[in-house]
Amino acid sequence: MADADEATNALIAKLLAEDDQYEDMYGLAPDSDSDDWGPSRKRKKKKSGAKVGRPPKAPRERKYVTKEDDPNQEYTASGRRKRKDAGKAMRKKPRAWTEDEERLFREALKLYGRDWKKCAAHVGTRDAKAFTSHAQKYFIKLCLQG
Repeated sequence: MADADEATNALIAKLLAEDDQYEDMYGLAPDSDSDDWGPSRKRKKKKSGAKVGRPPKAPRERKYVTKEDDPNQEYTASGRRKRKDAGKAMRKKPRAWTEDEERLFREALKLYGRDWKKCAAHVGTRDAKAFTSHAQKYFIKLCLQG
């Protein structure tokens, strides 16, 4: 067991000696005995005095919006401003595609491919956004079926 400890100590000494070689070669040795191996960075002192060519900036006044400033603005019960889009246009309830719309949908895909505006015009009862959404679900369904 004493031989193993001596062998380990010899190996550690050898590795430390190799490290010392590289420290000297690349200038990695620390300047002091501290554990700080990174480069020391000194902060530059700020020069007191105005910059040449620019007048100093005047401090900005903060303007807080109050209820008196904008009488058209709506506020919540806690006094915060309401979002402008809150409660304006409610989303329409989705409605299922009829069998006739489904037939026209497949027909439009065959005729126009992925030109959604022309496809939607072919169906007639749905806009391009509804058509693309339905097409996405349709293609996912096809992939899952194999």
